[in-house]
Amino acid sequence: MPDPEFIPEGDGMEIILYGADSVYQHYRVGIRTKGSGSLYFDTIYTFIGATQLMIEGLDPNKTYYFSVANVENGVESLFCDEFSLHPVNIEGHLLKEWGVILHQNRPNPFLTQTEIVIEVSVDTPHSRAEIIIADMTGRIISRIPVELAPGLNTMCFKPPPGYSGLLTYSLSFNGTIAGTRKMSAL
Repeated sequence: MPDPEFIPEGDGMEIILYGADSVYQHYRVGIRTKGSGSLYFDTIYTFIGATQLMIEGLDPNKTYYFSVANVENGVESLFCDEFSLHPVNIEGHLLKEWGVILHQNRPNPFLTQTEIVIEVSVDTPHSRAEIIIADMTGRIISRIPVELAPGLNTMCFKPPPGYSGLLTYSLSFNGTIAGTRKMSAL
Protein backbone atom coordinates (compact mmCIF):
# COMPACT_ATOMS: atom_id res chain seq x y z
CA MET A 1 0.00 0.00 0.00
CA PRO A 2 1.57 3.34 -1.04
CA ASP A 3 2.07 6.34 1.24
CA PRO A 4 1.71 9.35 -1.10
CA GLU A 5 1.84 13.04 -0.29
CA PHE A 6 -1.31 14.94 -1.34
CA ILE A 7 -0.95 18.67 -2.14
CA PRO A 8 -4.01 20.76 -3.12
CA GLU A 9 -3.05 23.04 -6.04
CA GLY A 10 -5.56 25.58 -7.39
CA ASP A 11 -8.43 23.58 -8.91
CA GLY A 12 -6.52 20.30 -8.67
CA MET A 13 -4.59 17.82 -6.56
CA GLU A 14 -0.90 17.02 -6.86
CA ILE A 15 0.10 13.54 -5.67
CA ILE A 16 3.77 12.71 -5.05
CA LEU A 17 5.18 9.24 -4.37
CA TYR A 18 8.57 8.90 -2.63
CA GLY A 19 11.04 6.17 -1.70
CA ALA A 20 9.96 2.58 -2.23
CA ASP A 21 6.66 3.77 -3.74
CA SER A 22 8.51 5.54 -6.54
CA VAL A 23 9.95 2.34 -8.08
CA TYR A 24 6.64 1.11 -9.51
CA GLN A 25 6.07 3.94 -12.02
CA HIS A 26 2.50 2.63 -12.50
CA TYR A 27 -0.32 3.90 -10.26
CA ARG A 28 -4.08 4.01 -10.01
CA VAL A 29 -5.75 6.99 -8.33
CA GLY A 30 -9.30 6.47 -7.14
CA ILE A 31 -11.51 9.53 -6.60
CA ARG A 32 -14.97 9.74 -5.10
CA THR A 33 -17.11 12.73 -4.17
CA LYS A 34 -19.08 13.36 -1.03
CA GLY A 35 -22.75 12.73 -1.61
CA SER A 36 -22.19 10.41 -4.57
CA GLY A 37 -24.26 7.78 -2.77
CA SER A 38 -21.46 5.23 -2.87
CA LEU A 39 -18.24 4.35 -1.10
CA TYR A 40 -16.87 3.17 -4.47
CA PHE A 41 -14.71 5.43 -6.63
CA ASP A 42 -16.50 7.72 -9.09
CA THR A 43 -13.37 7.93 -11.24
CA ILE A 44 -10.10 5.99 -11.54
CA TYR A 45 -7.04 7.46 -13.25
CA THR A 46 -4.08 5.34 -14.37
CA PHE A 47 -0.62 6.95 -14.46
CA ILE A 48 2.43 5.26 -15.99
CA GLY A 49 6.04 6.48 -15.90
CA ALA A 50 5.64 9.25 -13.32
CA THR A 51 5.89 9.62 -9.54
CA GLN A 52 4.42 13.11 -9.49
CA LEU A 53 0.78 13.11 -10.55
CA MET A 54 -1.52 16.08 -11.19
CA ILE A 55 -5.30 15.92 -11.39
CA GLU A 56 -6.87 19.21 -12.51
CA GLY A 57 -10.33 20.64 -13.11
CA LEU A 58 -11.91 19.70 -9.77
CA ASP A 59 -15.24 21.37 -8.97
CA PRO A 60 -14.63 23.84 -6.10
CA ASN A 61 -18.13 23.14 -4.76
CA LYS A 62 -17.52 19.42 -4.07
CA THR A 63 -15.62 17.49 -1.41
CA TYR A 64 -13.29 14.89 -2.91
CA TYR A 65 -11.69 11.75 -1.46
CA PHE A 66 -8.45 10.44 -3.06
CA SER A 67 -6.65 7.10 -2.72
CA VAL A 68 -3.66 5.60 -4.56
CA ALA A 69 -2.60 2.02 -5.41
CA ASN A 70 0.71 0.77 -6.87
CA VAL A 71 0.45 -1.51 -9.89
CA GLU A 72 3.08 -4.16 -10.66
CA ASN A 73 2.73 -6.69 -13.49
CA GLY A 74 -0.97 -5.86 -13.76
CA VAL A 75 -1.65 -6.48 -10.04
CA GLU A 76 -2.86 -3.63 -7.82
CA SER A 77 -1.69 -3.15 -4.25
CA LEU A 78 -4.23 -2.14 -1.64
CA PHE A 79 -5.34 1.48 -1.97
CA CYS A 80 -3.87 3.85 0.63
CA ASP A 81 -5.97 5.62 3.26
CA GLU A 82 -8.19 8.29 1.73
CA PHE A 83 -7.19 11.94 1.66
CA SER A 84 -10.07 14.41 1.59
CA LEU A 85 -10.14 17.76 -0.18
CA HIS A 86 -12.78 20.24 0.95
CA PRO A 87 -13.74 23.16 -1.28
CA VAL A 88 -11.98 26.36 -0.19
CA ASN A 89 -11.20 29.86 -1.46
CA ILE A 90 -14.03 30.49 -3.91
CA GLU A 91 -14.34 34.26 -3.42
CA GLY A 92 -15.53 35.08 -6.94
CA HIS A 93 -18.36 32.56 -6.67
CA LEU A 94 -19.34 33.88 -3.22
CA LEU A 95 -19.53 37.49 -4.35
CA LYS A 96 -21.39 36.72 -7.58
CA GLU A 97 -23.87 34.16 -6.18
CA TRP A 98 -24.33 35.33 -2.59
CA GLY A 99 -23.19 38.96 -2.45
CA VAL A 100 -20.56 38.23 0.21
CA ILE A 101 -16.82 37.57 0.58
CA LEU A 102 -15.62 35.22 3.31
CA HIS A 103 -12.17 36.54 4.24
CA GLN A 104 -9.28 34.51 5.65
CA ASN A 105 -9.35 34.50 9.45
CA ARG A 106 -6.72 36.53 11.30
CA PRO A 107 -4.45 35.77 12.88
CA ASN A 108 -3.84 32.45 11.21
CA PRO A 109 -2.50 30.28 12.72
CA PHE A 110 -3.82 31.33 16.14
CA LEU A 111 -3.43 30.31 19.78
CA THR A 112 -6.50 31.36 21.78
CA GLN A 113 -8.82 33.15 19.38
CA THR A 114 -9.16 34.42 15.84
CA GLU A 115 -11.40 36.82 13.92
CA ILE A 116 -13.51 35.77 10.94
CA VAL A 117 -14.60 38.61 8.63
CA ILE A 118 -17.52 38.45 6.20
CA GLU A 119 -17.78 41.32 3.71
CA VAL A 120 -21.35 41.92 2.57
CA SER A 121 -22.27 43.92 -0.55
CA VAL A 122 -25.07 46.48 -0.33
CA ASP A 123 -27.48 44.53 -2.51
CA THR A 124 -27.31 41.10 -0.84
CA PRO A 125 -30.67 39.62 0.18
CA HIS A 126 -29.06 37.70 3.06
CA SER A 127 -29.12 39.12 6.57
CA ARG A 128 -28.89 35.93 8.65
CA ALA A 129 -26.24 33.29 8.32
CA GLU A 130 -24.25 30.76 10.29
CA ILE A 131 -20.54 30.02 10.55
CA ILE A 132 -19.90 26.28 10.90
CA ILE A 133 -16.53 25.29 12.34
CA ALA A 134 -15.43 21.68 11.66
CA ASP A 135 -12.30 19.56 11.99
CA MET A 136 -10.78 17.86 8.95
CA THR A 137 -12.89 14.73 9.46
CA GLY A 138 -16.02 16.85 9.07
CA ARG A 139 -16.98 16.71 12.77
CA ILE A 140 -18.68 19.99 13.67
CA ILE A 141 -16.90 21.84 16.50
CA SER A 142 -19.15 24.90 16.66
CA ARG A 143 -22.11 26.63 14.98
CA ILE A 144 -22.17 30.41 15.34
CA PRO A 145 -25.22 32.43 14.23
CA VAL A 146 -24.29 35.64 12.40
CA GLU A 147 -26.36 38.76 11.70
CA LEU A 148 -25.09 40.35 8.48
CA ALA A 149 -25.15 44.02 7.52
CA PRO A 150 -23.63 45.72 4.45
CA GLY A 151 -19.89 46.25 4.94
CA LEU A 152 -17.48 44.27 7.12
CA ASN A 153 -18.96 41.87 9.70
CA THR A 154 -16.47 40.52 12.24
CA MET A 155 -16.89 37.64 14.65
CA CYS A 156 -14.53 36.01 17.14
CA PHE A 157 -13.89 32.26 17.41
CA LYS A 158 -12.24 30.55 20.39
CA PRO A 159 -11.43 26.85 19.92
CA PRO A 160 -12.32 24.32 22.63
CA PRO A 161 -9.73 24.23 25.45
CA GLY A 162 -6.66 22.23 24.47
CA TYR A 163 -7.68 21.91 20.81
CA SER A 164 -5.02 22.26 18.13
CA GLY A 165 -5.06 21.36 14.47
CA LEU A 166 -6.47 22.26 11.09
CA LEU A 167 -10.10 23.43 10.97
CA THR A 168 -12.50 24.61 8.31
CA TYR A 169 -15.01 27.41 8.70
CA SER A 170 -18.00 27.55 6.38
CA LEU A 171 -20.51 30.29 5.72
CA SER A 172 -24.01 28.82 5.55
CA PHE A 173 -27.28 30.44 4.42
CA ASN A 174 -30.43 28.47 5.36
CA GLY A 175 -28.47 25.20 5.51
CA THR A 176 -26.62 25.75 2.20
CA ILE A 177 -22.83 26.10 2.41
CA ALA A 178 -21.84 29.18 0.41
CA GLY A 179 -18.07 28.99 1.00
CA THR A 180 -15.36 27.40 3.12
CA ARG A 181 -11.85 28.33 4.23
CA LYS A 182 -9.19 26.66 6.35
CA MET A 183 -7.60 27.86 9.59
CA SER A 184 -5.06 26.45 12.00
CA ALA A 185 -5.29 26.40 15.82
CA LEU A 186 -1.95 25.98 17.62
